Amino acid sequence: MGKFKRRFKSFLLIVAFLFINVVIDAAAGAGTVILIVKLKGDLADIKDTVYGLLAAQIVKFVILYIYINIKNRKSAEPFIKDEKIKNPLLISGIGVGVAGFGLLFTNCIVAAFKDSEVVMDAIDSLEKVLAADTIWGQAVVLFVTIIGAPIVEELLFRGFLFEKLTKYVSTKSCIILTAIVFAYYHFNIVQTANTFFIGLVLAYVYYKTRSIKASILVHMTNNAIAMVPIFDQGLSAIGIAIYLIFLITGIYSLRTLRQADKEYLTGRTA
Repeated sequence: MGKFKRRFKSFLLIVAFLFINVVIDAAAGAGTVILIVKLKGDLADIKDTVYGLLAAQIVKFVILYIYINIKNRKSAEPFIKDEKIKNPLLISGIGVGVAGFGLLFTNCIVAAFKDSEVVMDAIDSLEKVLAADTIWGQAVVLFVTIIGAPIVEELLFRGFLFEKLTKYVSTKSCIILTAIVFAYYHFNIVQTANTFFIGLVLAYVYYKTRSIKASILVHMTNNAIAMVPIFDQGLSAIGIAIYLIFLITGIYSLRTLRQADKEYLTGRTA
Protein backbone atom coordinates (compact mmCIF):
# COMPACT_ATOMS: atom_id res chain seq x y z
CA MET A 1 0.00 0.00 0.00
CA GLY A 2 1.43 3.38 -1.03
CA LYS A 3 2.27 6.08 1.52
CA PHE A 4 -0.43 8.44 0.22
CA LYS A 5 -3.06 5.71 0.31
CA ARG A 6 -2.14 4.77 3.88
CA ARG A 7 -2.31 8.38 5.01
CA PHE A 8 -5.62 8.91 3.27
CA LYS A 9 -7.10 5.82 4.91
CA SER A 10 -5.85 6.96 8.33
CA PHE A 11 -7.48 10.35 7.69
CA LEU A 12 -10.80 8.73 6.79
CA LEU A 13 -10.57 6.52 9.87
CA ILE A 14 -10.05 9.53 12.15
CA VAL A 15 -12.90 11.49 10.55
CA ALA A 16 -15.28 8.52 10.85
CA PHE A 17 -14.15 7.91 14.43
CA LEU A 18 -14.84 11.50 15.49
CA PHE A 19 -18.14 11.64 13.61
CA ILE A 20 -19.49 8.48 15.24
CA ASN A 21 -18.44 9.67 18.69
CA VAL A 22 -20.09 13.06 18.20
CA VAL A 23 -23.30 11.42 16.95
CA ILE A 24 -23.43 9.10 19.97
CA ASP A 25 -22.73 11.99 22.35
CA ALA A 26 -25.42 14.15 20.75
CA ALA A 27 -28.01 11.35 20.66
CA ALA A 28 -27.31 10.29 24.24
CA GLY A 29 -27.41 13.89 25.45
CA ALA A 30 -30.66 14.68 23.62
CA GLY A 31 -32.27 11.44 24.79
CA THR A 32 -31.28 12.14 28.37
CA VAL A 33 -32.67 15.69 28.24
CA ILE A 34 -35.99 14.43 26.85
CA LEU A 35 -36.20 11.76 29.56
CA ILE A 36 -35.39 14.25 32.33
CA VAL A 37 -37.97 16.73 31.01
CA LYS A 38 -40.62 13.99 31.04
CA LEU A 39 -39.71 12.94 34.57
CA LYS A 40 -39.36 16.45 36.01
CA GLY A 41 -42.04 18.11 33.95
CA ASP A 42 -39.87 21.10 33.08
CA LEU A 43 -36.71 22.01 31.21
CA ALA A 44 -33.59 20.03 32.13
CA ASP A 45 -31.12 22.01 34.21
CA ILE A 46 -27.50 22.49 33.13
CA LYS A 47 -26.56 20.28 36.09
CA ASP A 48 -28.34 17.38 34.39
CA THR A 49 -25.67 17.37 31.66
CA VAL A 50 -23.64 14.76 33.53
CA TYR A 51 -26.42 12.21 33.01
CA GLY A 52 -26.02 12.66 29.26
CA LEU A 53 -22.30 11.97 29.63
CA LEU A 54 -23.10 8.81 31.58
CA ALA A 55 -25.56 7.65 28.93
CA ALA A 56 -23.00 8.23 26.16
CA GLN A 57 -20.36 6.28 28.09
CA ILE A 58 -22.71 3.33 28.57
CA VAL A 59 -23.66 3.25 24.88
CA LYS A 60 -20.02 3.43 23.76
CA PHE A 61 -18.92 0.77 26.24
CA VAL A 62 -21.60 -1.66 25.03
CA ILE A 63 -20.68 -1.07 21.37
CA LEU A 64 -16.96 -1.48 22.12
CA TYR A 65 -17.55 -4.61 24.19
CA ILE A 66 -19.46 -6.27 21.35
CA TYR A 67 -16.96 -5.16 18.69
CA ILE A 68 -13.89 -6.25 20.68
CA ASN A 69 -15.39 -9.66 21.41
CA ILE A 70 -16.18 -10.19 17.72
CA LYS A 71 -12.61 -9.22 16.74
CA ASN A 72 -11.10 -11.46 19.42
CA ARG A 73 -13.07 -14.48 18.24
CA LYS A 74 -11.63 -14.00 14.74
CA SER A 75 -8.00 -13.78 15.84
CA ALA A 76 -5.57 -15.69 18.02
CA GLU A 77 -4.25 -12.40 19.42
CA PRO A 78 -6.48 -9.97 21.37
CA PHE A 79 -7.53 -6.94 19.33
CA ILE A 80 -6.68 -4.60 22.22
CA LYS A 81 -3.61 -5.57 24.24
CA ASP A 82 -4.51 -6.26 27.86
CA GLU A 83 -1.53 -7.93 29.50
CA LYS A 84 -1.44 -8.03 33.29
CA ILE A 85 0.57 -5.24 34.90
CA LYS A 86 3.01 -6.34 37.56
CA ASN A 87 3.88 -2.84 38.78
CA PRO A 88 0.67 -0.82 39.28
CA LEU A 89 2.45 1.68 41.58
CA LEU A 90 4.83 2.58 38.76
CA ILE A 91 1.90 3.15 36.40
CA SER A 92 0.00 5.14 39.03
CA GLY A 93 3.10 7.30 39.49
CA ILE A 94 2.86 8.32 35.85
CA GLY A 95 -0.76 9.33 36.45
CA VAL A 96 0.36 11.45 39.40
CA GLY A 97 2.89 13.21 37.17
CA VAL A 98 0.31 13.85 34.46
CA ALA A 99 -2.03 15.33 37.07
CA GLY A 100 0.75 17.58 38.35
CA PHE A 101 1.42 18.87 34.85
CA GLY A 102 -2.30 19.45 34.27
CA LEU A 103 -2.76 21.40 37.51
CA LEU A 104 0.32 23.55 36.89
CA PHE A 105 -0.54 24.17 33.23
CA THR A 106 -4.19 25.04 33.91
CA ASN A 107 -3.31 27.46 36.70
CA CYS A 108 -0.72 29.15 34.49
CA ILE A 109 -3.32 29.56 31.72
CA VAL A 110 -5.84 31.00 34.17
CA ALA A 111 -3.27 33.43 35.59
CA ALA A 112 -2.07 34.53 32.16
CA PHE A 113 -5.54 34.99 30.66
CA LYS A 114 -7.64 35.90 33.70
CA ASP A 115 -8.99 38.95 31.88
CA SER A 116 -10.03 36.94 28.83
CA GLU A 117 -13.75 36.24 28.60
CA VAL A 118 -13.11 33.32 26.27
CA VAL A 119 -10.85 31.54 28.75
CA MET A 120 -13.05 32.25 31.76
CA ASP A 121 -16.16 31.11 29.86
CA ALA A 122 -14.35 27.88 28.96
CA ILE A 123 -13.50 27.25 32.61
CA ASP A 124 -17.05 28.09 33.65
CA SER A 125 -18.51 25.67 31.10
CA LEU A 126 -16.27 22.86 32.39
CA GLU A 127 -17.38 23.51 35.95
CA LYS A 128 -21.06 23.53 34.94
CA VAL A 129 -20.78 20.22 33.06
CA LEU A 130 -19.48 18.53 36.21
CA ALA A 131 -21.78 20.39 38.59
CA ALA A 132 -24.26 18.52 40.82
CA ASP A 133 -26.45 19.63 43.70
CA THR A 134 -27.55 16.24 45.03
CA ILE A 135 -25.66 13.31 46.55
CA TRP A 136 -26.79 11.10 43.67
CA GLY A 137 -25.65 13.68 41.13
CA GLN A 138 -22.27 14.01 42.82
CA ALA A 139 -21.89 10.23 42.80
CA VAL A 140 -22.62 10.18 39.07
CA VAL A 141 -20.05 12.94 38.48
CA LEU A 142 -17.39 10.95 40.33
CA PHE A 143 -18.28 7.76 38.46
CA VAL A 144 -18.29 9.46 35.05
CA THR A 145 -14.99 11.22 35.73
CA ILE A 146 -12.92 8.67 37.62
CA ILE A 147 -14.26 5.36 36.26
CA GLY A 148 -16.37 5.85 33.16
CA ALA A 149 -14.17 8.27 31.22
CA PRO A 150 -10.86 6.41 31.79
CA ILE A 151 -12.30 3.02 30.79
CA VAL A 152 -14.34 4.14 27.77
CA GLU A 153 -11.86 6.72 26.46
CA GLU A 154 -8.91 4.36 26.76
CA LEU A 155 -10.77 1.59 24.94
CA LEU A 156 -11.65 4.14 22.25
CA PHE A 157 -8.43 6.12 21.79
CA ARG A 158 -5.57 3.92 23.02
CA GLY A 159 -7.44 0.71 22.15
CA PHE A 160 -9.60 0.89 19.04
CA LEU A 161 -8.09 3.94 17.32
CA PHE A 162 -4.47 3.11 18.17
CA GLU A 163 -4.74 -0.47 16.92
CA LYS A 164 -6.54 0.60 13.75
CA LEU A 165 -4.04 3.35 12.95
CA THR A 166 -1.03 1.05 13.37
CA LYS A 167 -2.08 -0.58 10.09
CA TYR A 168 -1.45 2.65 8.21
CA VAL A 169 1.18 4.71 10.07
CA SER A 170 4.31 4.21 12.17
CA THR A 171 4.14 3.77 15.94
CA LYS A 172 5.48 7.29 16.51
CA SER A 173 2.89 8.77 14.17
CA CYS A 174 0.21 6.67 15.81
CA ILE A 175 1.06 8.02 19.26
CA ILE A 176 1.00 11.61 17.97
CA LEU A 177 -2.19 11.18 15.94
CA THR A 178 -4.16 9.57 18.75
CA ALA A 179 -3.05 12.40 21.06
CA ILE A 180 -4.20 15.01 18.53
CA VAL A 181 -7.58 13.32 18.12
CA PHE A 182 -7.89 12.98 21.90
CA ALA A 183 -7.22 16.71 22.31
CA TYR A 184 -9.62 17.64 19.51
CA TYR A 185 -12.36 15.47 21.00
CA HIS A 186 -11.99 17.38 24.31
CA PHE A 187 -11.92 20.66 22.42
CA ASN A 188 -11.78 23.49 24.93
CA ILE A 189 -9.36 26.40 24.92
CA VAL A 190 -8.22 25.43 28.44
CA GLN A 191 -8.22 21.65 27.98
CA THR A 192 -6.83 21.13 24.47
CA ALA A 193 -3.08 21.54 25.08
CA ASN A 194 -3.28 19.61 28.35
CA THR A 195 -5.23 16.72 26.84
CA PHE A 196 -2.76 16.54 23.95
CA PHE A 197 0.08 16.06 26.45
CA ILE A 198 -1.95 13.51 28.41
CA GLY A 199 -2.79 11.72 25.16
CA LEU A 200 0.90 11.41 24.28
CA VAL A 201 1.69 9.88 27.67
CA LEU A 202 -1.28 7.52 27.62
CA ALA A 203 -0.48 6.30 24.11
CA TYR A 204 3.17 5.73 25.05
CA VAL A 205 2.18 3.81 28.18
CA TYR A 206 -0.15 1.61 26.14
CA TYR A 207 2.55 0.98 23.53
CA LYS A 208 5.28 0.30 26.09
CA THR A 209 3.26 -2.01 28.34
CA ARG A 210 1.01 -3.46 25.62
CA SER A 211 -1.78 -3.23 28.16
CA ILE A 212 -4.93 -1.14 28.06
CA LYS A 213 -5.11 -1.69 31.81
CA ALA A 214 -2.00 0.46 32.22
CA SER A 215 -3.35 3.45 30.30
CA ILE A 216 -6.68 3.13 32.14
CA LEU A 217 -4.86 3.23 35.48
CA VAL A 218 -2.86 6.33 34.47
CA HIS A 219 -6.07 8.01 33.30
CA MET A 220 -7.95 7.08 36.49
CA THR A 221 -5.15 8.39 38.70
CA ASN A 222 -5.02 11.68 36.83
CA ASN A 223 -8.78 12.21 36.97
CA ALA A 224 -9.03 11.19 40.62
CA ILE A 225 -6.39 13.74 41.64
CA ALA A 226 -8.06 16.42 39.50
CA MET A 227 -11.30 15.85 41.42
CA VAL A 228 -9.72 16.49 44.82
CA PRO A 229 -9.95 20.27 45.48
CA ILE A 230 -7.21 20.31 48.11
CA PHE A 231 -4.54 19.54 45.49
CA ASP A 232 -5.40 22.64 43.47
CA GLN A 233 -3.79 25.48 45.39
CA GLY A 234 -3.39 27.85 42.47
CA LEU A 235 0.05 29.32 41.91
CA SER A 236 0.75 29.72 45.62
CA ALA A 237 4.01 28.40 47.07
CA ILE A 238 2.18 25.37 48.46
CA GLY A 239 0.47 24.76 45.14
CA ILE A 240 3.67 24.92 43.10
CA ALA A 241 5.39 22.61 45.61
CA ILE A 242 2.58 20.07 45.23
CA TYR A 243 2.68 20.22 41.43
CA LEU A 244 6.47 19.84 41.35
CA ILE A 245 6.35 16.82 43.67
CA PHE A 246 3.72 15.27 41.40
CA LEU A 247 5.80 16.07 38.31
CA ILE A 248 8.99 14.59 39.78
CA THR A 249 7.06 11.44 40.69
CA GLY A 250 5.71 11.20 37.16
CA ILE A 251 9.07 11.82 35.47
CA TYR A 252 10.76 9.20 37.63
CA SER A 253 7.99 6.67 36.92
CA LEU A 254 8.02 7.40 33.19
CA ARG A 255 11.80 7.04 32.99
CA THR A 256 11.59 3.74 34.86
CA LEU A 257 8.91 2.57 32.45
CA ARG A 258 11.01 3.60 29.46
CA GLN A 259 14.01 1.62 30.72
CA ALA A 260 12.00 -1.43 31.78
CA ASP A 261 11.72 -4.50 29.58
CA LYS A 262 8.49 -6.36 28.88
CA GLU A 263 9.13 -9.08 31.46
CA TYR A 264 9.59 -6.49 34.21
CA LEU A 265 6.34 -4.75 33.29
CA THR A 266 4.11 -7.78 32.90
CA GLY A 267 5.75 -10.32 35.16
CA ARG A 268 6.34 -12.74 32.28
CA THR A 269 9.48 -14.83 32.04
CA ALA A 270 11.35 -15.52 28.86
